[in-house]
Amino acid sequence: MYLYKIYKNIKQRSVRHHPYCELRAEMTQLARQIFEGEKSAEDILQIASELKSIEVQLYGIKTYFSDQIKRAVENNKYSLEFPDVISHMKTDNDKYGSIYVITAPSKKNQVKIGATTIEPNKRLSVFIHRYGYKAKFYFISETIRAPFSLEDSIKKDIKYARVSGIEYGDSIEWYLLKPEQLKSIILDAIENWRK
Repeated sequence: MYLYKIYKNIKQRSVRHHPYCELRAEMTQLARQIFEGEKSAEDILQIASELKSIEVQLYGIKTYFSDQIKRAVENNKYSLEFPDVISHMKTDNDKYGSIYVITAPSKKNQVKIGATTIEPNKRLSVFIHRYGYKAKFYFISETIRAPFSLEDSIKKDIKYARVSGIEYGDSIEWYLLKPEQLKSIILDAIENWRK
């Protein structure tokens, strides 16, 4: 099964039926992460779990695309390939947004990295609503081009610090780093991004 087809269905569901629903937009952004960087089967299953937590909150959902992703990965019958005609869609070179660092009282000695093209406080509100625990921004970057691509690059550099044993339904982007350390890494990455 081409997971891209499921992603496309998620995106169409969001845009066609509810273009201003923040949860649906967040679901599309989350599904896109499947194709950003190298994802293991475990990573994809965690994203599917996060997608499911959003889908169950939405009214009128009859098909859970997250379940389709989960079945395909568990049966090892999936592909992350893009059809050539749409491969240009993998890039976010024409998008602008921010990279941020979040901390949470329940996540001692951990920080979360993320990227968004929506207004950061709306993004944080969606995050808190989805996961049900308090969190706040430690840092929000200035507006930059291609925020998801840069975030993905940073995550590859800090994968050594990624928290393992993620709990069901929680974000997969928590790292055992000090907030100021991750902020410094992001600022350096932005500076190099411009060169």
